[in-house]
Amino acid sequence: MQRWQAGQKRRSSRRRQRAALVAAFVVVSVSLGSISAVAAPSGTGSISGHVVDGSGNPLSGICVNVDGGPGLQTDGSGAYTITALDTGAYKVGFSDCNASPQYVSQWYLGRPSSGAADPIPVTDGVDTPLADVTLVLGATVSGTVRGPGGGGLTGICVDANVPRNGNFDWIAGTTTGPGGTYTLGQLPATDIRIHFRDCGAGPFLDQWYLGQTDPNSSTPIVLAAGASQAGVDAQLTRGMVVSGRVTDGSGHPIAGINVNVNPTDSGGSAWGQTDSTGRYTTSPIAPGSYRVQFQDSSSNPVWAAQFWNGQPSRNLATILTLSGSDGPVRGNVNATLAPAASIAGTVTAPGGGPAANVCVTALVDTPDGADWLGNATTAGDGTYSIGGIPALTVKVYFQDCNNVGPYVDKFWKDGKDYDGATPLTLRAGVRRSGVDAQLTTAAVITGVVTDNGGHPLGGICAQATTATFFGGMARTGSDGRYSISLGKPGSYRVQFVDCNDTPHFAGEWWDNQPTASTARIVTVGSGQTMSHVDAILASGATGSISGRVVNVNGAAMTTSCIVAYIPNSYAKFAPVSADGSYAVTGLPSGTYALAFLGCGHDDPSPVVQDPRSSVTSYQAVWWNGAPIDLPRGDGGPDPIAQGAHLLTVSPGQDLTGYDWCFGCSAITITGITPGRGSLTVAFTTSLLPASGAPGAIAPTAARSYTVTCTSSTGGVTGVATGPSSPITVTGLTPGATYTCQVAASDGSVTVASSPVSDAAVSASSSGSDPAAETVSFPAASPSTASPSTGGMARTGANSSDQARVGLASLLLGIILILLTRARRSRAIS
Repeated sequence: MQRWQAGQKRRSSRRRQRAALVAAFVVVSVSLGSISAVAAPSGTGSISGHVVDGSGNPLSGICVNVDGGPGLQTDGSGAYTITALDTGAYKVGFSDCNASPQYVSQWYLGRPSSGAADPIPVTDGVDTPLADVTLVLGATVSGTVRGPGGGGLTGICVDANVPRNGNFDWIAGTTTGPGGTYTLGQLPATDIRIHFRDCGAGPFLDQWYLGQTDPNSSTPIVLAAGASQAGVDAQLTRGMVVSGRVTDGSGHPIAGINVNVNPTDSGGSAWGQTDSTGRYTTSPIAPGSYRVQFQDSSSNPVWAAQFWNGQPSRNLATILTLSGSDGPVRGNVNATLAPAASIAGTVTAPGGGPAANVCVTALVDTPDGADWLGNATTAGDGTYSIGGIPALTVKVYFQDCNNVGPYVDKFWKDGKDYDGATPLTLRAGVRRSGVDAQLTTAAVITGVVTDNGGHPLGGICAQATTATFFGGMARTGSDGRYSISLGKPGSYRVQFVDCNDTPHFAGEWWDNQPTASTARIVTVGSGQTMSHVDAILASGATGSISGRVVNVNGAAMTTSCIVAYIPNSYAKFAPVSADGSYAVTGLPSGTYALAFLGCGHDDPSPVVQDPRSSVTSYQAVWWNGAPIDLPRGDGGPDPIAQGAHLLTVSPGQDLTGYDWCFGCSAITITGITPGRGSLTVAFTTSLLPASGAPGAIAPTAARSYTVTCTSSTGGVTGVATGPSSPITVTGLTPGATYTCQVAASDGSVTVASSPVSDAAVSASSSGSDPAAETVSFPAASPSTASPSTGGMARTGANSSDQARVGLASLLLGIILILLTRARRSRAIS
């Protein structure tokens, strides 16, 4: 089990820039002007090259910086040479340092952030020449920020952000001058989202252009290189603050406690810290529903973290509701903290030596599943300590999160899964030591990924799956090498997908195959390493998956979010618009699970609230209809085990019509009778009531049904439509093997679909006895169908759209990366 894709979640309202549903986590770019300081290199290696404009003319005065190391400016010929570099891999940034800068900053080669930069290998004593770096003219955005009365606001921060895998990266910023005016220059010609925030201690609420509280709903600004757009204005509103006092059990004040106020849904957060009297006042926040967390800010916490009203974890947190009637200050949000418990131990490798850089996580049971409490990473001697934990009964999970073994993940003591873990009871103020683990060696698949020219490719996702479960994933380094650790031996198919921020290469399955069904099998045993599972990727455009999501009355399910997911750490997200449409764009070619989830501020949710009824909700589903289950323990979802139908996106392909309807009809295929070049499909339908109050939503009936039969052995696809069961599909290839699917339509809207038939059947050749070849399927009883989900399916989806891999159990936690990834990498929030 690994983390959901994305980065670490930020806490202050200034940095709450992530998408409402993303599980979790914004990775903010490191700007060229804020490179972190580390020990300066002192070797004799070097990096050299030239910087030019779009016409190939040399650019002087361009700052060239090694991330965490030395830098210089280009000379009159655009040349640079960075010296004194040790052997290693470096990231290099380029920015216009002239008096009147015009060009967009970038990281080598053409990347928008240091996190996306291509690492450059350097050898001591050797110069590494780089390809010419071409800088492009920046676009400019300007406007005025006003207050509630219409007057200009001085000192308001204006930030430019770009989308990145469902999150948003900061790329530039400024503050408003007299009269509230601002200008942002050197912006790339791409999707820019402008964020306005009160960067002082003032009362104004954050806002995204135009007037949105969430970046996903904001209006994008896309300009040509060198172009300008004026009138990007904002009018900010005043917010309210939360205040209170934090004390110990004897009523003594506690200073230095961080107070985080995080929305239960989308929107901004607030933050404060207690003073010497134990009192705090947060930054401003809008009316809404929030979770309030109190956390000891010291490196060795004395006090146990908790949520408002003494609750120990996020799942159990009491919700704080703020309304305009509360006035500008909501007071008396107090907390009494108890002394913290802690867990310590040593993790060893199979031979008994220390296992460093292993992630250790403490989890607690809640009615909504296991919840994250704290985590640590083992030191060089294999020791670890998790502090600031409430006095609870927990379970401890050991994960080879840095692939240092490689080791098989496990729970204490010797539990292979959460239910098999030994509970550990903690006492307030007591350090529980001896919570040790000895890890076992994992099975491993390794290889190298290159382009057609033999150059290594970094940032490529290599994923191993079987017919029934997800195995593991790893990303290639700058040398193109990867290593996938597998907890189970077995026969795997390996997929390669360009997971970089700006994908350039077409994905494939090993060995050079377009889908999982034709992939070459890799068999690996426990503790065995299977090497040379290599890939050569060709260039390829990105694609998309789009459709509509509605309820049974046709209302747009704007409370739902869509995730295209490659287990276990790559996900692309999209919201549902007011008309019910969604589009997951920028997808590198590959095979994905598609999830229809509830939108949550911290994590995607397995429950989707109906936007028109507060008493009605639905269970989240994978395409096409398999419920998304919340697994226990720490880890991302396994759509293969849960029964998702996987979708293959070819280079540049836009898959359309992948719709869903929550609360609509259920369809079950009960039998398929072969005929001469035909198949007759029998099916039953039932209306699925929405959960919640009976009759809150009245399901609608279908007007027509469409049967699509697709061959896996080269037969011609057949489609037929009729008003009821059975329906005969003609024009099929005699002797070919087929699977079929039934979709129901209400006018122009598809309101439900059956799963693809489990058994493959053949259209008879002439002379056979069709009646003797009927294949029957057990009808699903209404009680076995999810009472809260229905389906709205893409009619006529073929096998190139749906690589259907077998299935059977796991969650959503990224989706997700989709649900507990953040809980391991963030402080308890």
